[in-house]
Amino acid sequence: MQSPETPRTTAALLAAGVTPGRLRGPAYRSPFRNVHVPADTPLTPRQRVLEASMLLPPGGAVGGWAAAHLLGARSFDGRTSGGRPVDVLLCVPRSSRLADRPGIRFVRTDLRDDEVVTVDGLPVTRAERTAVDLVRRHPDDRERVVAVDALWAEDITDPVRVEAYLATRSRLRDSARAPPALAHARPGVRSRQETRLRLVWTLDAGLPDPLVNHRVVDVEGRHLGRPDLLDEESGVVGEFDGSSHLGLATATVDHVRQEGLEAHGLLFCRFTGLDVLPTGRFRTAWRIRQARERGLRRAHEPRSWHALP
Repeated sequence: MQSPETPRTTAALLAAGVTPGRLRGPAYRSPFRNVHVPADTPLTPRQRVLEASMLLPPGGAVGGWAAAHLLGARSFDGRTSGGRPVDVLLCVPRSSRLADRPGIRFVRTDLRDDEVVTVDGLPVTRAERTAVDLVRRHPDDRERVVAVDALWAEDITDPVRVEAYLATRSRLRDSARAPPALAHARPGVRSRQETRLRLVWTLDAGLPDPLVNHRVVDVEGRHLGRPDLLDEESGVVGEFDGSSHLGLATATVDHVRQEGLEAHGLLFCRFTGLDVLPTGRFRTAWRIRQARERGLRRAHEPRSWHALP
């Protein structure tokens, strides 16, 4: 993957020997006035953040999904689940008069010194502040849980650390949205769609929390698989098939693994992105409940498997 190109000011490029004519030509593009990058620089998530950071005033910091991305949570790529771009959020002092522009939103807030860290030379909101900002600014209850799960999965922070931080910043606007999201977060999630499926399982189907990505082994300890979700009482497995499962090699491995688990008595339910959309949740919840009822009817039979953390 091509590395990001650090934006440079007009003055810096002229001092480096780049002529004004070349800056005005096709070799460079200018995302903002007096800021330039080579025209062939891919507009990756990191590049978007680097370019937006050129507008940060003193006392400001990169926030939101952009902060999470710089902190190492690469699943925060600046796009919605539907693929639409999300604005880069820049936290600026309350005295700032900067106005939003396409692709960039300024949030006026006074950050404490301990709420900002430096990543690759850029001021970035620390992980716990980033988590709270992502949660309190998102209008959807479930997507707040998705954000916390994603940060936890990539070891950026966890609910315990976020709760400790919240105790010191309880007066942040809309911070009351955070505790419910933290309560529904779970460790071990490997994708955002897994979280969305788990929330359909618990909130729409009304069933107990399934195990998340636990190892399943036979009675002799041989590895059988690591299901996305597993109801241990009924033996129902919930698997989310994302785009990575469409390839022939991956699909073949999936089928072999499924056959091995089913041979030991587990029941499979497979789901796609359509199943976790609001329009598909009712049907998905019904399928999960039906599978669980089938599993419970044979729960008295001897088991040849068990789950490990």
